[in-house]
Amino acid sequence: GSALEILLLSFALGDRISGMRREKELANATALTARQQMVEALRKAEHELESRVAERTVALEALNSQLREKETQLEHLVRHDPLTGLANRILLKDRVERAVTRARRSHNGVALLMVDLDGFKQVNDAYGHSVGDALLVVIAGRLTECVRETDTVARLGGDEFVVLLEETRHPGGTGQIAEKLLTAVQQPVTLAAGTVTVSASIGIACMPEHADTAEELLDRADAAMYAAKAAGRNRWHAAPEIAV
Repeated sequence: GSALEILLLSFALGDRISGMRREKELANATALTARQQMVEALRKAEHELESRVAERTVALEALNSQLREKETQLEHLVRHDPLTGLANRILLKDRVERAVTRARRSHNGVALLMVDLDGFKQVNDAYGHSVGDALLVVIAGRLTECVRETDTVARLGGDEFVVLLEETRHPGGTGQIAEKLLTAVQQPVTLAAGTVTVSASIGIACMPEHADTAEELLDRADAAMYAAKAAGRNRWHAAPEIAV
């Protein structure tokens, strides 16, 4: 009887141990599965995070590109005439000052031509501002074609333009450029309202012959332009040479 009891107890203990072992293996398997699911979830979350970061990075780069483009456009608007696309007064002043500084270092010359249209007001009054604007655009293109790419053509406002010539080693050649500009301006212009013709009065100031500074260069060219108008228009006039 004792032996049977011991045998039955042994069977019970073995079955209990086997059950506990199975429970442990099941628990381990469950824990492993949970861990694998957690790792997979973490990997998925990491992948989604990387994708979102990549998307945000691309969006941010696009936004920065748009911002730089807007800044460039704004800078262009600030420094250029909105009608003709030429340099405006702000950009011209900066370029004249830089040209004067370079000329002093290299001992080259600088020439400034103040160009004012003759008869533009009559065109505006007869045909309207839209035709006048179209005429200004054509004249701006003609002035630009008469000079080098390194030179500057600017519009100060209204019908007043400025041509800046850098590295002018022969001041006498500036008069030839002025003649070229006069010829280009007075060519008939065919617009929607008809064909119109204007001329120009040009004042010339050169450095170092007529001025020592950028401000003097602008002032003397302006005074010379009014002298050309007083002399009959459709001509150029050079500023008087400064005393040495």
